[in-house]
Amino acid sequence: MISRHRACGPLLDLDDVRARLNLHEQVDRGFQVVPVSAVIGTGGRCCDFDRCFHPLKHALRERTRAVKRRFRDGAFPPIDVVQVGDAYFVLDGHHRIAVALELGVEAIDAHVVALATEYSLTPETSEEDLGLVAAERSFREGSGLAAARPRVRIRVGSEAGYRELLVALKSHGYDLSRATERYVEPETVAAHWLDCVYTPLAASARA
Repeated sequence: MISRHRACGPLLDLDDVRARLNLHEQVDRGFQVVPVSAVIGTGGRCCDFDRCFHPLKHALRERTRAVKRRFRDGAFPPIDVVQVGDAYFVLDGHHRIAVALELGVEAIDAHVVALATEYSLTPETSEEDLGLVAAERSFREGSGLAAARPRVRIRVGSEAGYRELLVALKSHGYDLSRATERYVEPETVAAHWLDCVYTPLAASARA
């Protein structure tokens, strides 16, 4: 069964992901075939299923068994999902996903609405990973780096690491403003810090 290979912690919550990554723009992708293993979250039912889509309440287990009896051949009606990166969040079809995993079905028909994002979510993304992605977004937008160098990514291993980088960058901005005796825009500070401080240090560390 596919579920044996999944970490059965809590499902990721779509509203939480929207808020952390500041996701608003969406596009209807129509009907597609999506990998069952890439469905890692839910729209509002975190307390009803775990990440392996085991139902957590007796009534839900009964409903799941009924769905299994009805669609034992795996020919499920399409589910409704929201796509973020390479991961999916189910809005309607939780029981069908549960049965698909139990039967070993690898893909399922779905109506897909995609949320635009420049950050990477994958079928392996955990709650901890999501925290790092959110911390990266906060650092990039709070520092001005997202505007100055939108394609640049700086990877660190902890949320605290991003907070420390933001402090260092803002301190650099203070020093730069004092040296030039004028206010320096955050985007300019971010670009100067990246080119004159971070990149040389990173190169030196790699060497």
